[in-house]
Amino acid sequence: MVCGSMQDPQKTSLGHIMAASRSTRLIYRALLYWLLCYPFLSADDIALVLSLDVSRVYHYLHDLFEAGLVERITLPVCGAGASRLYYLSQADSQTLAALLHMSPEEVVRRWDEAAFSRLLPQVYSLMELHALVGGLFAYAPAAQPRSSGHRAAIRWHWVRDYGHRFLYPDKPLHCAADAALIWRATEVEPQEESIWYGALVLQDRGLDDTRLMRQRLERILAYRESPERWSAVYPHFPAVLLLVPHLHRAEHWQRRMREVAASMRVTGLVGAITMLPSTTCHGILLNPWLLSWRSLWVDAPCRLQEVLSPLPEDALPPGLLAQARQAQQELARIYAADGTSVSQWRRGQGKGKVSAQVWSDDTTGQPRRTYRREQEMVARLSQELGRRHLDLIILLANHTLLSTTELASILALRPASVQRYLRELCQRGCVTTWKPPEGAELRWYLAPRGLRLLAATQQVALLRVGKYTAPPGGGDKVLLPPGLELLQRYSSHLAGVYGFLAALHQSAHAQGHQVLWWETGSMCERSYRFEGVLHNLRPDAEFAYQSAGQCVRAWLEWDGGTMSRRDLAIKMHAYEQYIRSREWAHEGAKTLPRVLCIVPEKGQEERVMQAARSALAQTALIMHTTTATRLARCGPLAAIWRQVLPERCAYEDGLRQTML
Repeated sequence: MVCGSMQDPQKTSLGHIMAASRSTRLIYRALLYWLLCYPFLSADDIALVLSLDVSRVYHYLHDLFEAGLVERITLPVCGAGASRLYYLSQADSQTLAALLHMSPEEVVRRWDEAAFSRLLPQVYSLMELHALVGGLFAYAPAAQPRSSGHRAAIRWHWVRDYGHRFLYPDKPLHCAADAALIWRATEVEPQEESIWYGALVLQDRGLDDTRLMRQRLERILAYRESPERWSAVYPHFPAVLLLVPHLHRAEHWQRRMREVAASMRVTGLVGAITMLPSTTCHGILLNPWLLSWRSLWVDAPCRLQEVLSPLPEDALPPGLLAQARQAQQELARIYAADGTSVSQWRRGQGKGKVSAQVWSDDTTGQPRRTYRREQEMVARLSQELGRRHLDLIILLANHTLLSTTELASILALRPASVQRYLRELCQRGCVTTWKPPEGAELRWYLAPRGLRLLAATQQVALLRVGKYTAPPGGGDKVLLPPGLELLQRYSSHLAGVYGFLAALHQSAHAQGHQVLWWETGSMCERSYRFEGVLHNLRPDAEFAYQSAGQCVRAWLEWDGGTMSRRDLAIKMHAYEQYIRSREWAHEGAKTLPRVLCIVPEKGQEERVMQAARSALAQTALIMHTTTATRLARCGPLAAIWRQVLPERCAYEDGLRQTML
């Protein structure tokens, strides 16, 4: 990320802005106003808001940049592409107040130093959010025609980081969304009444935390059921629009939605899930109305027009309508203002300076400034690191203790490139290494600074991504990834699972195939009730493999030789209960995933086969086994797998075949 600013703005540039024509001054003021309300906007975003050609917007931004009123950061996106995001500079608040016809105190309050530091680590997520919101409003007139057949005129308003406090039933709770939108469609004919629409937008940034997914949905659903909505507006509620990094994540959100609705004994939220295409970072205006949307409640396609239903004013997200009217009044005051000079406004009573030392290295402050310094440090890190570094941090957060070789195979990068990224992260204190006792390759996990950066980019509490743990030798507690000690204790088992997945990615890349997705830990777990009893199924990993002819979805079981016959029987019984309950069909799956079991030697392979055929012979499950030595020698796509289920005839039972 590259940051640009003017250290010595020329006074003639500000004078040139004030001496411009009245229409041009109004555009300058409107542009500054939007950057005050929404830092980190691109030129395309501003062009859409002001209904101007993007080339003119670049011209106005250049003038404001030269005057020292606007600064910019440059983000690498989509390979060699780049995008510039703009925000207000650390200028004199009275100068900005004069241009915006606002009080200096109001400018200082809006341009909040803490808010700036909090938003800087989220600029990549903000770009996706702006693409969705901008396209949604830009194409709404064509997507939502009125009954008369005419296109509707759209008036809209939205806020980032929306939150609302409520009581449910008597306990104070807080529901939050990454954005809240309201808009109205007004017919060309003045006698027609306006129709209001509203939506809450959630972003899934790729963090594997099922509890966080459940909590976010649970809070919104609790607000829908709260006593303050027990009135005529109860049947009306804004739709929930969810952005996911890949479509498999939609299955998790749909599963969490069904679990939350069942536990609260209410119907689920009305909403839709989609994945933004990669072209959104190339300056192409996205049309969200034409995207492939899936229902938030069931695994079925839907149209955005079906999800977004008209709402009465009282059913809109609380506070948004008042904010929209306030913004309209402020813009009207800006557009109605005459050519008041800066010197006239400087005689006002307010004093103050918009000053945020975001990149300060001062460490001599008092304890009350510790949190602020931490925010500044995270903001500086997000400025120095690129998208690839942030992707590595999220990958290590979801899959702790990956090695350099495994990271290179999974990311389809050269080991030298991964080593360079890791070295840069290590120099900044974001990652650190751990040496397994068996003397294998070094493994990586997030250091305290990396966990803080992760919490800032994900907009979650620090203790959700880390845990303070006392070191073995005593001393102050250290912030570590949750479950790190347990993973280190079973490092050989973890190395086997990661090694198989890395080999699978490497083989897929060599064959021109693709691993669509893969996950470990709690993301693979199924908790469900069957016959009044709570059951759990937790394989070691789950993945989907796409070849030229078919797509294989499989569970992975890695057996290091520590499972006895009793343990194997319990494991196979868990699969049998899951299949018999038909929970997999309730999740929307058309077929059962197959099971791939890897064992250390042939004797354990025979014991696994006996346990599986004893418990699962009457099911439709497909199961294969192989040994770790065959896997290491030939690779996962070779003919190394022995079919356990369905059982074959005696002379074919010992034959090996491919996984596909």
